Amino acid sequence: MSEKPDPSSEENSIYYRPTQTIDGKTVFANLTSENNTVEKQIPISTRPIIPVVFLPGMMTTYLSDRRTKKMAWNPPSGVFQSIGALLSHLVKGAKERQQRIDPQATEVYAKGPLRSFESIDKTVARKRGWGALWKDGDQGFLDKLQLALRIYQKDGKGNQNMPH
Repeated sequence: MSEKPDPSSEENSIYYRPTQTIDGKTVFANLTSENNTVEKQIPISTRPIIPVVFLPGMMTTYLSDRRTKKMAWNPPSGVFQSIGALLSHLVKGAKERQQRIDPQATEVYAKGPLRSFESIDKTVARKRGWGALWKDGDQGFLDKLQLALRIYQKDGKGNQNMPH
């Protein structure tokens, strides 16, 4: 009867070293077959993940009416929309503006327009809730922040790939 090899023995271990693909993603060797019972060791970074929490303000967040689902606040994009928003704001009284963006009657609208990003694709941005943020403001800031975090990671001071 044959015995299984001792997995704690170094001679019976396989060490997988990480490699990088052309697009900068960290990958490991292919998996072995099920009948290969030799212990496998895959080195991983033990550095803690640095969470980045971004709290946008009301002025740069799309808001909708809870009941009607119509836009209650849509940050303007471009010069013409900004002028239109200003004129609309001046025509309405303070009470009407206050009712329109009442925190009890509004909610964050996460399906707002998305810009083109350098750091991630639009599907990931939508999943992260970036569609709730002003297209011409906060989305650009988060894109630049994501790029800066990736540059930090690629210079040897952190993991090579950010989790989505």
